[in-house]
Amino acid sequence: MNQLFLFFISIFCCLCFTIAGCSDKDSAKPEGFPTLYPVTLLLTQEGKPLTETTVTLISENQSLKWGTSGFSDAEGKIELKTGGFVGVPVGKFKAVVTKTISEGDLNSRDEIGEVKIYTLVEKIYTDQMTSPLILDVTPETKKLTLDAGKAVKIRIN
Repeated sequence: MNQLFLFFISIFCCLCFTIAGCSDKDSAKPEGFPTLYPVTLLLTQEGKPLTETTVTLISENQSLKWGTSGFSDAEGKIELKTGGFVGVPVGKFKAVVTKTISEGDLNSRDEIGEVKIYTLVEKIYTDQMTSPLILDVTPETKKLTLDAGKAVKIRIN
C-alpha cells in the first residue's frame, strides 16, 4: 500500500512540475510591463573589457517605471535585465557606469583610521546628468558596445 501511494504521489508531482514548466513565463510579469528584447552589452575601457562593473540604463521615456541594469563578467559582457527579467524595452537610454574599490581593512582600519574608496571610472560616466553614453534599443538590437573612457583611480571619500 505504501509503495502504491508513493507511486501516485510521484506521478502527481511530475505532472505538477510539467505543468508549471510549460506555463507562460510572461505571466509572472506585472500588468503594463513592456516587451523586452535580449541585449548583450560589451563594456570596455580604453578598448579592454571592463569587468565587475555595474551599468544602469536611464530611459528617456519617463513613464517606464522599471529599471534596467546589469553587471559585467570577466569578459566585460553584461546580460541586461529590466525589473529582474532578461531584456531591454525599445527606446533610448543614457548609460551610467559604476565601478568602485576600497583599500584598507574594513575591520581594523588603516593608520589614519579610514577606509579609502576609489572610482575606477571617470566621473562623467557615473552621473546620469553628465554621461555621454547613449543606447538606442530596437527589436533588432542584439549586441551593443560601450566604452567608459580612460582608466582612472579617483578617491571619492
